[in-house]
Amino acid sequence: MGMGILTTPALAAVPTVTSFSVAASPALTRASATYSLVFSESVTGLATNDFSQAGTSGVAAPASPWVASAVSGAGTTYTVTFTNATAGGAPAGTLIPQLSMNAVSTSVGATVGPAAAAPATTITLGLPTNSAVPAVTGTVKIGETLACSTGTWTAVPAISTYAYQWQVSADGSTGWANATGTGTATASYVVNAVDVTKYLRCNATATNAYGASAAASSSATAIITRPDFVYVASNNSTAATAGITGFAVTSTGALAQAVTTTGPATMRSVAQSKNGRYLYGATPTTIYQYAIGQGGGLTALSPASVAAGVTTVWEVEVSKDGRFLYAVSRDDGKVYVYAIGADGQLTAVPALTTTVGGGPLYITFNAAGTVAYVVNRTPSTVSQFSVDTTTGALTPLTPATVATGSDPIQLAITPDAKWAYVTSYTSGLITMYSVNAATGALTPLTAPATVSFANAYGLAISADSTRLWASSWNGAIIGQYAINGSTGRLTALSPATVALAGWGSDMLLTPNGQNLYVTSNNASTAVSQFAISGGLASALSPASANAAVANTFTPIYSKSRPVVASFAPTAANVASASAAITFTLSFTEPVAGLTSGDFSLGGAAGWGITGVTGSGSGPYTLSVAPTGATGSQGAVTVTLAVDAVTDALTL
Repeated sequence: MGMGILTTPALAAVPTVTSFSVAASPALTRASATYSLVFSESVTGLATNDFSQAGTSGVAAPASPWVASAVSGAGTTYTVTFTNATAGGAPAGTLIPQLSMNAVSTSVGATVGPAAAAPATTITLGLPTNSAVPAVTGTVKIGETLACSTGTWTAVPAISTYAYQWQVSADGSTGWANATGTGTATASYVVNAVDVTKYLRCNATATNAYGASAAASSSATAIITRPDFVYVASNNSTAATAGITGFAVTSTGALAQAVTTTGPATMRSVAQSKNGRYLYGATPTTIYQYAIGQGGGLTALSPASVAAGVTTVWEVEVSKDGRFLYAVSRDDGKVYVYAIGADGQLTAVPALTTTVGGGPLYITFNAAGTVAYVVNRTPSTVSQFSVDTTTGALTPLTPATVATGSDPIQLAITPDAKWAYVTSYTSGLITMYSVNAATGALTPLTAPATVSFANAYGLAISADSTRLWASSWNGAIIGQYAINGSTGRLTALSPATVALAGWGSDMLLTPNGQNLYVTSNNASTAVSQFAISGGLASALSPASANAAVANTFTPIYSKSRPVVASFAPTAANVASASAAITFTLSFTEPVAGLTSGDFSLGGAAGWGITGVTGSGSGPYTLSVAPTGATGSQGAVTVTLAVDAVTDALTL
């Protein structure tokens, strides 16, 4: 007998959604979003009315809803476009397109799916939100450029622009106000003189189609310190920037203009007090006196000036011990002397006025400050004096003068006090001398006692007494020489000359020997600037600082002053009238000379300072203990004296 077999066809699998997410392009906007939809197998029947919005954006009146406006594709992969017709774009909220259940079918067995509604990846529309605050990078000193990063943001639609605002605070945590320096509303900010002893931060704001976010603030920088400065005099009476200009020495050695005093326009020379707190500027008839602020700015003392009593002051120079200022008067051939008070004020000392030769321009002291040399243009001599470091009086040596080349300008003496050199403009020579170790008197070297250098004017000598540089008044070059330590003779280096950015006048070698600055006697260049490496000069980039400051002379180097970075009671202190307490103190840079005598106590009685320990920039620990069995109850205050410490670098 036969048997019949019934074979049933296999059931088709229910189609499922493999992925439903925002497409890589086009970019999502407030009015349009494109999604990629992928199924587990080929399907048919997908239409715009198979979708709905499960999110919060556009669901409440008067906003228009998000709707599927276009579907394209075939098989397993489709592109779906959603649009929103709200004027100005859809409101903020979530966008969650959702495919309805059983919206599609397979081509085999007409099985429908998906078995349940399938939402797309959730997108949050709205203002950008910050997940990592901006960061500030760079050196926090005047003239340096700081950079602000954007931080990390999340935004749909995408961020179109970032905005920045630099702010300054006195304590780094409160009272933030907009900064005033260059680039205050950009990603790059040049630290300003008014920022010194304060803190900076950067705010970043992100903007997309919904508008600008709340600002995200960086952490506060370290306390802003003043870098070393170079001050120059400018005597161009037609230049708006004539007067005294202060340049910040940046980390590369290049100068960045930071401070300008715009008058008087005939400023010819500048000098600085030994403690670095006061600056003196000379016109032909008047000597002006200023206090140097923590940021390098200049504030006139009262009175603001003292009369020079002559009409042709060419240079002013402070004695090595800082007690006197000497003013060289060209036309009457005299040196005038002023006592420098503790407050920086100058007081003329007429009894010390000294007659030298004709047309003197510059005065130079040996390193010990015990001998002074004044170069006289007519006749061509150097007047040489012993210096009474108590009274400031100049007494002629024997011989009182020594001959030079024609039309001498400047003298420089090696730091080891063995050799001296004098430039002569008209004869184009540098004359070489030995220095008497006992008296300081000069003796020309045996022939040849000179080297040729056209229009020789300014001089600079390295701290190790092995290198000499000379400027050419209108030759736009500097010459560079090796100094023979045994004979004092000069030998031209290779290259023998280096180009200046303008005509040369006075020269300044930095205390660390790494940079050389040359002022300019014409209207095209303020200061040419060089790096020194291997005893040779090479131009920095840029080759000069601020061409707007014209006809400059006598550059001087002003070291930054240490700033207290923090000074507070130690956290481990016990509040007891019988227990010792400590304070922790830190500076912005390494310092020297801090002792317990530099502090004073106030507040509760019966307490005394027992010692201070630490080094460099700190932290230092100051110990305070009862002077008897117990100290009085109440607040104990500690004050650090003004000028208690010095920069660790001795000038």
